[in-house]
Amino acid sequence: MTRWSFMTSPRSPPISPPRPEPHVEDDPTAGDWSPPTSAGGVDSADPMKFHDEPRVAAHFPVDGRDAGMANMARRQDVAERRTKEEEEEEKGELRKLRKLRRLRRASSQLASRRRQVAAGVGVEEVF
Repeated sequence: MTRWSFMTSPRSPPISPPRPEPHVEDDPTAGDWSPPTSAGGVDSADPMKFHDEPRVAAHFPVDGRDAGMANMARRQDVAERRTKEEEEEEKGELRKLRKLRRLRRASSQLASRRRQVAAGVGVEEVF
């Protein structure tokens, strides 16, 4: 028995060559896929149909995220937009409250000053 005879012994199965990597166009789950019309998986009318279509671009958005990630990002964008809108509303409400406080303060100061003038406090007589 030689050094490499175990590789060709009749008990071991024959060594098969490595299988090629599957291509995107061979993947039926990628992109815009329609059921094959023949048993071979290729449309008999157009045998190059699956090879000519840009399947990766149809399946993935431009930024490279898959559909689930795109949906999550869209939801997050909507949530951020809502929070920004809510913050703007709160800022607007706070502005209104500040304005009301200033008006109330000015009104109370004016009423106080009118009472003082009516009572003659702080009024100088000029002749």
